[in-house]
Amino acid sequence: MRPLEPDYEKECENQSLREFAPEEKCPALMRRGTRRCHRMARQYLLTDALSAYVREGLERKSQSIGEYANKLATALSLIEVGAYSHSVEGNNMFISIAKGYISTWIHKELQHDYSNEAIIVGDEEVGYRTEISVRFYDAIMREWSVVFGIRPGLMTYRQYKRWIPIYRKWQDRALAAVAAATL
Repeated sequence: MRPLEPDYEKECENQSLREFAPEEKCPALMRRGTRRCHRMARQYLLTDALSAYVREGLERKSQSIGEYANKLATALSLIEVGAYSHSVEGNNMFISIAKGYISTWIHKELQHDYSNEAIIVGDEEVGYRTEISVRFYDAIMREWSVVFGIRPGLMTYRQYKRWIPIYRKWQDRALAAVAAATL
């Protein structure tokens, strides 16, 4: 299942980016930059984000870090199966790619909103974060973020059935991350 991508022509119309690239090159540059950011952000989310989030929560002495980690893990499991849309917030990504700084891009941190939705797993209602973003910067310290909008409604029933074992794997990871960080 492929995630929903933004309409790059519409993005180029809405933003004042003509000074950095000709009108006909804008959608291609926007697509290239967004896909590269998406690939880097998705890789970070699926490998390191959960343990970094748990470490941060324990440093801040959050009381319910286990509950927050479970909701984040559910959202990450939905990202793994592709039940999301993504976009880039900010013109800085486009300016960075147009000026040739694409090789210096580094992801900075994970952020999420605190709004929750629920999905049914077996006979249990499970909460998840509806939006997760990863902040990026380049060598000139331009910042932007890649936003993942979690949308389980994109899944068919067959995909939902395939998602359930992935969900359980992520819940085990969340439990292990909380246990490892508390030791």
